[in-house]
Amino acid sequence: VGMTIMGILGWNTFQRNGLEFRSAAKGIGHDFSFARNYIESCTPITHVKGDDWCHLSKAGTDPEYLLVGDSHANAFSTVMGGWLESGFVQLGRGECPGLINYGRPECVEIARIAHDYAKRPYIHTVILASRWPIYFNGFSRDRHANDQFDFLSSLKVTIDAYRNIGKKVIFVY
Repeated sequence: VGMTIMGILGWNTFQRNGLEFRSAAKGIGHDFSFARNYIESCTPITHVKGDDWCHLSKAGTDPEYLLVGDSHANAFSTVMGGWLESGFVQLGRGECPGLINYGRPECVEIARIAHDYAKRPYIHTVILASRWPIYFNGFSRDRHANDQFDFLSSLKVTIDAYRNIGKKVIFVY
């Protein structure tokens, strides 16, 4: 009986495109389309065409927040857009956690670009959001997979690097 009730509630929520009373849903106008966030290219920041996804701040605004991470950060960006009036910039690359000196060469590259971008004086906070457990356990599709020691070491180096340039760091798990 309990599973039937949960199924009905879930289906009802899906049909209504989310729960209207949730503040995140109000902030984004109920658009839960994951693909919508991939529209913007990172090329204006990275100067490289690649499989990246970014959210660039509105023209003429200096964002206070920088969101760094993999596709999980991309999914989180929709919610951020709903509650951050000051705007934010997202720099992401698929299957790259945004940690300094961690992962494939293209992952190391996007992490370096993000750290360089964070040096801008108007960026106050860096938000790290990724699917952390797969990197902690060694990402099996990545021939550059690191072990748990490398992951924890890179996480510490990354957080310290942002703090050393005066940024607040938020770790989203």
